[in-house]
Amino acid sequence: MAKHSFYVSLLITGAFSIWIALRVGPALWPYKLHIWHTYGLPIVIYLCLFILTLTLVLMLLARMIWLKDTGSKLQHAAKELQQGSMAKTPDSLLSLIQTRK
Repeated sequence: MAKHSFYVSLLITGAFSIWIALRVGPALWPYKLHIWHTYGLPIVIYLCLFILTLTLVLMLLARMIWLKDTGSKLQHAAKELQQGSMAKTPDSLLSLIQTRK
């Protein structure tokens, strides 16, 4: 999930960077060396922070969408194991979790 969120955040950042470059790039083209030498490090730091933040937000969103009712599934499996109504083997636990989906 983290890998996919990182890739999507890179795509979003790349698209956003291209859009910004096309909007303000022609006006700032004569000053590109001065801007890069003066503000290059802060730009890179802010881009890294933006990618990190976007990755974490996408991971949180993915968890909310795709990992619904995970706690109740595990709670049900734990209750079944404690009551002894099923054999305590990993295969039976896996089959119980798969049937609860």
